[in-house]
Amino acid sequence: MLDLRVENAIKFWKSLNVSLENNNRDSIDILRLTLPLLSAKMISVRHNYAQSEELTYDRYAIAASKLDECHHESIYPALMEFLESLEEFFPDCNYKANLPDLIRPETLTKLKSEVAQLPYEFIRHTLDYGISLAIEFEGLAIRKHSALTADLAAPLTAGFDYISEVNPTAGDLFFRSAGSNFMSLESKFYDIIKTNTSTAFYLHLKYSTFDIKTTTQSLSGIFSPQKQFVLIDPPFAPLTGSSLIFSDQHPKSALETLIKITKKTSYDIAVTIVPRTDCTKPGITRDLRQRLIDGRKILAVVEFSSFNRAGKQILVTALVTSHKTHHHRNSILFIDATALRSLDKSENFSYMEFSAEIIKSWALELWPQGGAYHFENQPGRSSKIASNIFEREFGDGYKNIPGLCKEVEIDEIRNNDYKLAAKSHIGDLDKESKILSKINPAPVVEKLLKKTNNNNNNNNNNNNNNNNNKRIYVIGNNGEGKSLLLFDLVEELCKLKLRSVGIAFAMVDRFPLEKTPPYRYPAFTYAGAKNRSKSTSSSSSNLAKLIKGIFCNKEKLICFSSILSELGFSGNYYLIGPHKQTVVRGREPILLPLSSDPIDNADVFTYSSPRHTLGLMRETDDNQVTPFLELSSGEQQILSLIVKVLSYAQKDITFLIDEPEISLHVSWQNSIPFILEKISTSFKCDFVVATHSPLLIASANYPQDFCFVAQKQKLELLPIESKKTVEGVLFDNFKTHTPNNRKIPERCAQLVSNAIEQANSRNPLNDVFSSAIAELDDIIRIIKLMEPAKSYSAHSQITLVSSAKLAIQELSRLNELEV
Repeated sequence: MLDLRVENAIKFWKSLNVSLENNNRDSIDILRLTLPLLSAKMISVRHNYAQSEELTYDRYAIAASKLDECHHESIYPALMEFLESLEEFFPDCNYKANLPDLIRPETLTKLKSEVAQLPYEFIRHTLDYGISLAIEFEGLAIRKHSALTADLAAPLTAGFDYISEVNPTAGDLFFRSAGSNFMSLESKFYDIIKTNTSTAFYLHLKYSTFDIKTTTQSLSGIFSPQKQFVLIDPPFAPLTGSSLIFSDQHPKSALETLIKITKKTSYDIAVTIVPRTDCTKPGITRDLRQRLIDGRKILAVVEFSSFNRAGKQILVTALVTSHKTHHHRNSILFIDATALRSLDKSENFSYMEFSAEIIKSWALELWPQGGAYHFENQPGRSSKIASNIFEREFGDGYKNIPGLCKEVEIDEIRNNDYKLAAKSHIGDLDKESKILSKINPAPVVEKLLKKTNNNNNNNNNNNNNNNNNKRIYVIGNNGEGKSLLLFDLVEELCKLKLRSVGIAFAMVDRFPLEKTPPYRYPAFTYAGAKNRSKSTSSSSSNLAKLIKGIFCNKEKLICFSSILSELGFSGNYYLIGPHKQTVVRGREPILLPLSSDPIDNADVFTYSSPRHTLGLMRETDDNQVTPFLELSSGEQQILSLIVKVLSYAQKDITFLIDEPEISLHVSWQNSIPFILEKISTSFKCDFVVATHSPLLIASANYPQDFCFVAQKQKLELLPIESKKTVEGVLFDNFKTHTPNNRKIPERCAQLVSNAIEQANSRNPLNDVFSSAIAELDDIIRIIKLMEPAKSYSAHSQITLVSSAKLAIQELSRLNELEV
């Protein structure tokens, strides 16, 4: 999902006809004129909110304010004054030299007008995107590659205040290292090492917009006693010929730069991006690798897919090294980040950030304050999905995952001629494994295959049911991956050679729709709303064929009639022609009665026409027959569900149903577990249902009904006591409050009881009190969010929760006095 601010930035530059596709100088001229205008507007607004003593650059801020407020003929001199003020603080950058030779006043006026209309919250992203366009346009960097590198390096800067970047391009790392807290940049120090003048113009414009003064040094300037974090990412240039590490000349490659820095200075962590060939070639590169490996400098090797200047994907490698003297590991961590690319398609997931967190989990002691997880500091990026999957897979600490990451002994690397190719050590990711799925389907597959003791299941035993067929319900909020889980189950069941049928009523679903053989999923049948052209259709003709199959099959007809009787329909069914009048036109009867005898029904269908549709009688309709298409949308959908399931129902088949509650009234939602249980027990088949409906979950109380909660990319089995009431399901799993919710007083009583028990214990835990108070605050927040505060129900519930909170606060206070 594209960040709205980035989306607006793209639209802004397109509105000015600036894009890489244009490939002309007009684009770069417009960029160079507009970028200082954006910078001035942002500086002007920022400094209006600041106190005068907090201003870092007085003249710079004043010049920015003048440029932001001027009009027409005064824009050009104000722009010159602004750029001159920049040169006072960054004398090595000649800003004015980067402007077009001929600047038309009307052009400046138009650009100034466009910038003035841009909302302040979009300026930073518009400036960033424009700078990245300019740098790529001039051939100074590859925008996509720079973003990938920053994704990997930024989490590894956690806890470090000194950041040095060799040959920086878009300057993403320094800002990304701050996460969402831009105020933290004031305490960081940033060195630019060895950059060209054109790049420096854009970089310093970007940094000065935030009052950040950087230092630009030659490569020899990096040889200070201490550099905490270093990023080395020069243009791709494999090392050839002799080494220059013992000379005063500039190194030829990233690998050589790393060796030279390692030899001359001390640093905590460095990330060096090298061509993949430098990790495997013999000769001088092999000797340099040996120096790093035998010197215990390399922590991790990350292989990932990037882009060259032609826009084509290439494999490159990131070497993560440490100069700390207490780093004495006898192994190196290898990560094949390309194994995570399937997850990278998920919303806001970054496989490079994920790889960085794997490194930190493996060598956490090398990061200050434990190197707090970076996911949480990146709003709008990979925070939710990435952190949840990471917690699921690495929450208990680092572990080897075949095809993704492996800890390799240094002796093994020596025996492999010091080669640092990740795939050669890790191997390919097991395609059979779902360990890195958005939601691992293993718990559902295990439950489906497990033979259950009917006298000892997790539900009530009010039905004497002696089969092992199950109905599994998965509930969760949007974005948890329930629909993708169903797709993964299609694959898993096909591998086990188990038949499955996919049913969905939404316009879009995740089920595979294969048009031509050979089919990848031969054991799967699609019965959803899409047709073969992936559009939606009325499916009336298909439904008519399925209905015929039910009425000509005794067992299915009995089940169909039994279910519809419970849903309020009589046992009378008809085939209705194009008109409802009970008259005869020619030889074609318009109303054809169907019976409970499949043989008779087969005869009826032989002389019916394709124009006939099913007609039903509601028990409350005084013998009136209603055609299927004139039923309510909810009635049509529930009948379609019954017809589709019954048509494919047979022993050992598994139905995968995606959100059957769509458009259904509450009473119809409540009936779904009954319908599925009836069919399951009659035909010995299984069901897996993805749902948003707490009502459906609350009604799933039959033996062999199991409910999972999809939360934080994990599946957790929902105990029966948690699904007895709708309000309990809503409150626990959807954070939704219902009026007069019984869950709230029960939870308040439990929290107070736990607090009293802790207070009376010999060694009470303060965390128990603080976590209980936090939970009560959250309950109050949910009540206020879901119900008008002045309503009687909300007022009484808030009063109750507040009283419980006061009681626990008092217990906590008394506990502190005793300590």
